[in-house]
Amino acid sequence: MTASVESILERLGPCLTSDVIRVLVAEHGMSPATARQRITRRPSTIKVLTRLPFPKNAKFIYHQNDYGAPRFWANLVKALEDSSPSYSAALGALSIRGGIMPLRHFYIACGAPMNLTRHPSPESILQSLVAATLLERREVEGTGECVCYAKRDDAYLEVPIADMRARLIAEKIMLSAVKQWARTLALGSWDKFEMRDTGDMPQVGTFGWDLAAPSYLSPLLSGVMPSGKPKPGFIVCDLLLGRTQTASGLAAFLRKCATLRSLSRVGRTFFFFVAEGYSDEAFRAARSAGIVPATTESLFGAELARAFTELVMVLKKAATAAVDPGKFEYLFSQLGKIEGAANSLRGALFEFVVADLVRKLWGAEVRMNYKFREAGKDIAEVDVLALLPGRMIYFIECKGNSPYQLLGDEEVKQWLTSRIPTIRRKVLEHPDWKNLDMHFELWVSGNLSDEASRMIAEHQARLSTNKYTIQVRNGLEIGRLADELKDPTLRHVLHAHFLQHPLAAEELLAPPECVTKEASTPSVSDHLGQLLLTAE
Repeated sequence: MTASVESILERLGPCLTSDVIRVLVAEHGMSPATARQRITRRPSTIKVLTRLPFPKNAKFIYHQNDYGAPRFWANLVKALEDSSPSYSAALGALSIRGGIMPLRHFYIACGAPMNLTRHPSPESILQSLVAATLLERREVEGTGECVCYAKRDDAYLEVPIADMRARLIAEKIMLSAVKQWARTLALGSWDKFEMRDTGDMPQVGTFGWDLAAPSYLSPLLSGVMPSGKPKPGFIVCDLLLGRTQTASGLAAFLRKCATLRSLSRVGRTFFFFVAEGYSDEAFRAARSAGIVPATTESLFGAELARAFTELVMVLKKAATAAVDPGKFEYLFSQLGKIEGAANSLRGALFEFVVADLVRKLWGAEVRMNYKFREAGKDIAEVDVLALLPGRMIYFIECKGNSPYQLLGDEEVKQWLTSRIPTIRRKVLEHPDWKNLDMHFELWVSGNLSDEASRMIAEHQARLSTNKYTIQVRNGLEIGRLADELKDPTLRHVLHAHFLQHPLAAEELLAPPECVTKEASTPSVSDHLGQLLLTAE
């Protein structure tokens, strides 16, 4: 059996130098000093991570071909568990989310306190992992600053970014559903709920959460405040959709819960996590820690859980836009009952509807969410890019607002003065597109204000048509285009959920039979007993 460091790493995968030394001593009869020398004289293909703390001066060692592979991250998280659990938990939380997440969400999910001097903060953990060339900050068009695995090229990140966007939309709707559920059951103060993407970050104690609210449930009260009012406890929740939660992915949440319980100045807190499912190890860890391991199905029933799964799958198909319009009807029917979900669905699904219209009416080759990059950054994204016969290319900006809602003037200004010039400049650099007739269009299911209409008219008046054209299509015109289609399902979805007034849509157009079976869906309160039993 060969005693090379390379062969040992091939068998063990990335690991600590102490593990390699242990194999060389136990299996090949080397002294520890000789084994350390063998590692020092390793070939150039064997790399060592620096700047991360491991016990007894050990280093994390790996073959360069393993860098960034699934077993690289899994073994690194495991190696950090004992010596640096804060780093291990942060990497585990990022890994379960596909290796990329918004920076603001990283501060919540990494499990580190905001301002405890004895513990590393989210920012210090991130700085260390960036310095170790494990993570990097990256600006993602339409999402903002994100944290992701380092040294990933643009092609590699296309799928993780698409998955992240799909997950974030579904999670936004799910958080609204959890808020609605908790308010209905009086688990928290009705008007005191905070969610991660609306206003300030929800914070209880020194930690950020996806959702939080003070609670006056009697088991959570802890004394009386100077004002004479009872001192409330709290209800807090983090969530993850689109993946089965693992023990390493849940570790950061459990660390937050354990640390918060040790802070005497913070009231009693009811912790729960929401996921589509849990590994056996993760479920046992949550139960042992007194955490409620809720699932979408245990909270809202099988039908609504299936709708959330379907939503993520639909949104992930943005690259091909091969989506059955009947799924839109199903999603609106099931998820539209959740407070605020209809607006989120309109914004997320409108570009699919536009892409289908353009493809079927114009015979266009369609690409969705096409990104233009420069110096390693996304600088512009096109919702729907359409290549038409006759040397024409269309760049369509989609705004799925509520019917009769006015699109913000600032958004129109940004489209005219920043997005269009940036896209045009990049198209002129494209070898296959630079000689095509360019058309920029804004499709909005609502309408424009007088000021926005004025800005567009001024740009159109100044524009030389041999450069490019600008056009706006509002809900009325989009409706006329839809009426030309011989696709009754797509026409129904567009009229019922994008163009008609939301209060009138259900009265005007009955949904297809496949989405009217509501009697089998349990109410949210049906599952309260199960959740409370799980928490004990």
